[in-house]
Amino acid sequence: MQKDNVKFKIILLGILFFGIFGLAKSSWAEDFYITQNASGSDNGADCANAHSASWFNTGANWANPKQSGKIGPGDSSYLCGTISTRLATQASGTFENKITIKFEDNAKLSKPSWNGMALLIQKECIVIDGGTNGIIENTDNGTAGSYAYQQNAQGIWADSCNGCEVKNLTIRNLYIHNSNADTAIDNWMTKAIHINGSNLTVHDNIIHNAGSGIIVSYSIGDTNVRIYNNDIYNIDHGMALSSGGSNAGGKFYFYNNHVHDYKKWDTLSNAYHHDGIHAFGVSDGAHWPSVEEFWIYNNIFDGETGVNLTGHIFLEGGAQSGGRTPWTGTTGTAYIFNNVFANAWVFVNKGTNHAIYNNTILTNISGYNSGLGVGDTTHPKVKNNYICADTGGFLSLGCADVTWNNEATDFDYNVYGGCSALYSCWDAGCGNNTTLFSTWKTWCNSCDSHSYDHHTISNYGIDTTTYRPLTGSDMIGYGVDLSGLGITALNSDKNGVARGASWDIGAYEYVQGGDTTPPAAPTGLRVN
Repeated sequence: MQKDNVKFKIILLGILFFGIFGLAKSSWAEDFYITQNASGSDNGADCANAHSASWFNTGANWANPKQSGKIGPGDSSYLCGTISTRLATQASGTFENKITIKFEDNAKLSKPSWNGMALLIQKECIVIDGGTNGIIENTDNGTAGSYAYQQNAQGIWADSCNGCEVKNLTIRNLYIHNSNADTAIDNWMTKAIHINGSNLTVHDNIIHNAGSGIIVSYSIGDTNVRIYNNDIYNIDHGMALSSGGSNAGGKFYFYNNHVHDYKKWDTLSNAYHHDGIHAFGVSDGAHWPSVEEFWIYNNIFDGETGVNLTGHIFLEGGAQSGGRTPWTGTTGTAYIFNNVFANAWVFVNKGTNHAIYNNTILTNISGYNSGLGVGDTTHPKVKNNYICADTGGFLSLGCADVTWNNEATDFDYNVYGGCSALYSCWDAGCGNNTTLFSTWKTWCNSCDSHSYDHHTISNYGIDTTTYRPLTGSDMIGYGVDLSGLGITALNSDKNGVARGASWDIGAYEYVQGGDTTPPAAPTGLRVN
């Protein structure tokens, strides 16, 4: 009995100790309020008594491990009002206790032209939260004659930002490009977010009017980068994945985003070629970078695509000008599924085992030559896709540089609707162009044996507004069941509707009488 009492007391003391310790640890976190110039008593307690931007930028006011009165792990800095001084982090958080920088209501980082970055995140485990309506912007940077400045500018620049998060922000008007004669700035250096690192997320942001939206310039070993639920428009590049030398990255994810409207960045000289997603590397003369996997799914790419477009997706292959090289080396895999691509094509190169499933591709407005281009790659798989190309062709394969595992099983269950090309509804490469479906299937070694050809029917079987199958379409129930692949997100359509026993072709399952699925709760909404 005495031993039991001793044991009980030890347990009780342990509970009290860890309870008190946990309380002390949670109460250790501090809040700091930041505005352009110090206000009130300058103690950082609230917006009326906020520290200045220069206080935020001073290294002596940060500490890791955490120190009282200094920004450190677990702390939050709240931005108040309009700040026109560049902010730069001075210490890292930890994965257990990140440092948060949050925009108060109506707060913004705003300047006529930042001429550089507005927010420099040079540490790890930092959360940038736009809150209700946080904004990063230029107010007077754009085409000469309309705007005073023509300067490169970045919203957020974050290198080696392991464990970082950027959410709920509007990053806008870094450069207003409103003339096709305007080539004043470097579109690559005028971008909303430049970021790299591992275990980081960029989500629920609105990005518009910048040369590039989100640039992931990965370093060696970077992995688990997730970009989702963003609205990106009036840009030249929506997202880019790039690196140089022998850098090798892991897994990158781009999903549930809306990327649209590149036309504003047209130029007379094609100085800015548009891409929804552009993946490439830069050679060091002996090596090129590579990634393990690139997941692109549940996105919509559409809007006014302009005349200087390369593609909604452009995964580079072969040697390009300027020292650019294949995006994956030779081994990386792209998983591209449940996407809608309207008004432009998709161009996939290099890599191995690319999986192109259940996409809806409509190129019937912009006049591009093909809906889907595949080249210089090994063992791709193309199934359950709807491809309509009313002003061009359906497919373009590289000339003798695509190595198939088994075309008859890996290239099938597609639906083709509408093709006005005189010679090349299907382009098998090496000058083999045809408008005859039977000839195409012979050239591709019995591929598409379960596919449907409606190339004489404009916009066959699809609602071009909602991108959904119409009643009676061959898209309904004629796809192959791909659940055995173990790709969880593929087992539902773009809106999360389970595909069931009979899969439909394209990004959306058919819902008789209209889609009755209740919409998901809105996220990231704010007034601009």
